[in-house]
Amino acid sequence: MSGELIPNYSTCPRANLNRSTYFLFISRHNRIFGELDFHPPNGFKFWELVESVLERRFSDFPPKVAIDLLLSFVYIERYPLNFVRRLFNPHFLDRLHAQQDERDVAASRAQLKLFDQAMRMEARSYGGPFLPRDRGQYYGSRAVMEVARLASSLVKPLGDVVGNETRVGKMVVLASLPFHPLYVVDLMIYPSVAASVLKSVFEGFFLSLREFNQRFVYYRFGMKTDNSQTVAVILHPAEHLTTRDGGGDGNSSRRHLIGPQAMRRRHLLAMGFRVMELDCEKVARLRVSPKQLRQHLAEKYAEAMSPEKGKPSRW
Repeated sequence: MSGELIPNYSTCPRANLNRSTYFLFISRHNRIFGELDFHPPNGFKFWELVESVLERRFSDFPPKVAIDLLLSFVYIERYPLNFVRRLFNPHFLDRLHAQQDERDVAASRAQLKLFDQAMRMEARSYGGPFLPRDRGQYYGSRAVMEVARLASSLVKPLGDVVGNETRVGKMVVLASLPFHPLYVVDLMIYPSVAASVLKSVFEGFFLSLREFNQRFVYYRFGMKTDNSQTVAVILHPAEHLTTRDGGGDGNSSRRHLIGPQAMRRRHLLAMGFRVMELDCEKVARLRVSPKQLRQHLAEKYAEAMSPEKGKPSRW
């Protein structure tokens, strides 16, 4: 990346870039590293500059922009502890709820809960959680529902691989965690048929938490359960992956998970789950050949159950 990491507002063409747009530009300009799971080459200087601007101008950043930027740091395991008090204080929360667009308010709340949970799990000196448990709504985007449909089509072939279709649950919401898409497991392979009797199924674009609990009974896997023999299957569409230089090891390029999905994987592993990752495009191609699909699923399942369960998948 050439030029200034943090453009100076005083040097920007104000006719084309007002103050609000300037801070949005800073956020997009710098959070791309976290969102693509890429550490800037001049890391120390980069973080020093970004934190300096945030420290001086934090109140000028729109709440949604500030949260997205700070969360992008966490994606690449850079923990902005100096800004925790600024996020979780009445003044900032009032600004958050005063945003004109209700969608921005909902998105900001969801991302702030994710930040709170991620910092709680990864940052040792974090004093949280600072937010109450979810009692609101789960919103499934169109992309989430497309993954859900593909997950449904894999229940039977995956059941053939593990010996019993009833061991496979779909769209399992993890207990004691925010109601967020990153904490919904696309497919869950339970350690036994008995463990799968209570499992979660999510249908529809959104349900209130009360409606969800009334309509579906689910086994509460999450932060406080023994997950060591349970496999969390994550389906990755193209937007979950990014391509970068292979690093001179003979491969011109390799695909990697984007920042949010890399963090999702870390959290599942931290909770003790075995993680099985599937490329949606490859699985969709293999569906025309059931035998090849089952073979691919069997290989991925064996990889997840191997002693090296923390080893990243090769794409």
